[in-house]
Amino acid sequence: MLEYGILGYLAFRDLSKRNKKIFKDILLAFSFISLIGIMDETFQGFLPYRVREIRDVATNVVSGLLGIFQYFIYRGKAA
Repeated sequence: MLEYGILGYLAFRDLSKRNKKIFKDILLAFSFISLIGIMDETFQGFLPYRVREIRDVATNVVSGLLGIFQYFIYRGKAA
């Protein structure tokens, strides 16, 4: 969970610097995290000692969303 939370935080932080459309930035960061999570689980399906599960993709996406909202918390404390 930690790595996708950090990924969500960093993805949104970098996207939010380029314009002021927060909803679009959240959607792009969410899409990026979802794509990376799906690719990760797909690659794990090809390895003989790993198992791919849709539950892991959901956990990755939720962790990424928590990272995005963590950015709002830190930004609010810094202001």
